[in-house]
Amino acid sequence: MKPEWRKSILPTLYDKFFSSKDPFSQFFKGSDAFVALLQSIIDEVFPGFTYIAYNRINEKRSHIGAAAVEAVNKHISIVTAQSGERAAREWLRWAVRADGPLFFKVPVPMDAPVDRTDPKYKHPEGRLLSKFIIELAAPCLRLRKGSVSENGYPKGLFALILTALERAVRLCLKPSKEIKEFSNEAWGSKVTVYRSSLRAIDEARWKEIFDTCGAKEGASDDSDDENNADLSLLDNNRAFLFDFASPSKP
Repeated sequence: MKPEWRKSILPTLYDKFFSSKDPFSQFFKGSDAFVALLQSIIDEVFPGFTYIAYNRINEKRSHIGAAAVEAVNKHISIVTAQSGERAAREWLRWAVRADGPLFFKVPVPMDAPVDRTDPKYKHPEGRLLSKFIIELAAPCLRLRKGSVSENGYPKGLFALILTALERAVRLCLKPSKEIKEFSNEAWGSKVTVYRSSLRAIDEARWKEIFDTCGAKEGASDDSDDENNADLSLLDNNRAFLFDFASPSKP
C-alpha cells in the first residue's frame, strides 16, 4: 500500500485537513471523527474495500466451519473402514468429552471417569495440539505473515476452531438433525466461552502451538437421549476446558 499511501491516501487526507471546518478537533488522534475520516478516505481511494474485506473475513470463518466438518468426517470414515460403525460411534461419544481427542494430543482414555476429582482420573496432555486443531490452525496462522500490528495470541482463531470442531461432531452424531450454520447467531456465544477458556494457555504452550503449526504447513442405533447426555459434557465444561493442573506438562 506504500505507493497508494503517498500517491492517494496522504494527499486526500491533506485535502480534507486543509478544507476542514474543525482542523483541530476533527483531526485529534484517536477521536471517533478522525477514525471515521480515515475510513472514508480508504473507501474513496479503494472503492469497495470495506465490502471486500468483510467478504474475505466471512470466507475464512465459513472455511473453518467447513474444514472442521471435513476433518471429522474423514477421521470417522477411517475408523469405520478399519473397525466398523460401532467403533465410529464410540469415537464420536469420546470426542464430545471436553478432555477427549478433539482438543488434546493425548486425550483421556475412552472409559476414563468424567469427574476430575476421581482418583482414577488421569489428566489429558497436549492442550490445543490435537491433529484436528493443528490441521485447521496451521493454514490460518500463515495468513498473519506480513501483519504490521501486534494483536496478541490468536485466541479468536482458536475459539472459532474449537467451536467448529464441536459443531462437526454434533453433525456426525445426529446426521438426520439439522444443525445450525456456522454463524454468530447460532454459535457466537460458544465462541465467547471457548475464548474465555484459553486464558489458561500460557506463553510456552502458545510457542509450542506456533512451532507445531509452522512445522506443518450416518444411521445410528443409539437413542437421542444417550446422544444428548454425551453432548452435555461439552456444554457443561466448555468454560473450564483447560483449567487443570497436572504433574506432567499438559
